[in-house]
Amino acid sequence: CTMSESSFPPPGSGPARRACLRLFSADPSADAEVADLSPFVSLSAFHEQWYVPIVSRGEKGSSPDTIVSYRESVAWWAALTGDPPLAAIDQFTVATFLDGLRRATFRRGPRSREYPLSRQTQAKHAGQVRAVLRRAGPSFDAESATADLLERLPKIAARRPKSTAKPAFPL
Repeated sequence: CTMSESSFPPPGSGPARRACLRLFSADPSADAEVADLSPFVSLSAFHEQWYVPIVSRGEKGSSPDTIVSYRESVAWWAALTGDPPLAAIDQFTVATFLDGLRRATFRRGPRSREYPLSRQTQAKHAGQVRAVLRRAGPSFDAESATADLLERLPKIAARRPKSTAKPAFPL
């Protein structure tokens, strides 16, 4: 960076140099990937290229565990929907995802039986995917950054089941 003409040193001594901050990525291809952000990238690409650096690490300052949790939810999205481009996501894609979550199973170990995802886990994944997808759409408030890649967003119902109150133990 060079200083302006009104700055030190006196005229005639050549352009002065001063320290300046230049932001760049250690991976040169990363800058090109961010420049290619469009409505035609997948939700998982949008999550890694825009949501994690801008929202998770920047705006919210999320913990590494939260970032991993969101990555798991986006991985479920990709596995159950085929990870279509943002512009192709509609209510049918969302319905496929929610239905897939309801039918999904997991194993606690390599030889254990399969367990269905709990309703709370289904709601967590749906809510986290909805949070990422909302940031791809139009601005919804003045406080939150959005990528403004989409004009409209499909609705994703992510209602957490109501927990039942457990009776307290008498003392």
